[in-house]
Amino acid sequence: MSREMSHAGAFYAFLARGLGRVWDYHGRRSRAGACNLVQIICLYGLFGATVAGIIGGTWWAWAAAVWVPGYALGDPAYRGLILAWWASLAIELAVIVLFIAAALTHPAAGG
Repeated sequence: MSREMSHAGAFYAFLARGLGRVWDYHGRRSRAGACNLVQIICLYGLFGATVAGIIGGTWWAWAAAVWVPGYALGDPAYRGLILAWWASLAIELAVIVLFIAAALTHPAAGG
């Protein structure tokens, strides 16, 4: 079937042409869910633990507070929010840079 696909996004094209557009949508949604899962395990947990230590509350509540909008914006069929994704990426990168700067300027004691 790969000889019949002329573009680079072959995985979704395989699903769309072979199984139909419904499977194509669900394949794209699964990919978005997998990306969100990586973020949940890494970034959102770190964010939740850090904010809970600074402000208070539980880490999972803070992580969920940033995960829910991120998941809602992850719908690949809703392309009007691409600007919000770019803003989210810029904020995430800024937070990571701030964490690194804080770690370098205030190292742990006894190390």
